[in-house]
Amino acid sequence: MPDQDPPELLTDNGKEFTDRLFGGAQRKPSGSHEFDQLCQALGIEHRLTKPGTPQTNGMVERFNGRIADVLKTNRFRDGAGHGADAAALYKPV
Repeated sequence: MPDQDPPELLTDNGKEFTDRLFGGAQRKPSGSHEFDQLCQALGIEHRLTKPGTPQTNGMVERFNGRIADVLKTNRFRDGAGHGADAAALYKPV
């Protein structure tokens, strides 16, 4: 298997994702936040958006909206073959 770059995850600078304070020039996560540690354990590169760039958040929110639309209009089966409306399982945060 050829070497591949690790998967990347781009998040905003919310306290759920980072302990880095606004105004700092550093765009890399500190590594000490619980979310950073989880990403590291899973081999995911955690990247932060540049503060003050709402257009980046807008792209993510539109993508999340599309996922929510798909979930509202589809039924999925679990491993036991039981069907469920995806909207009943999806709980946006």
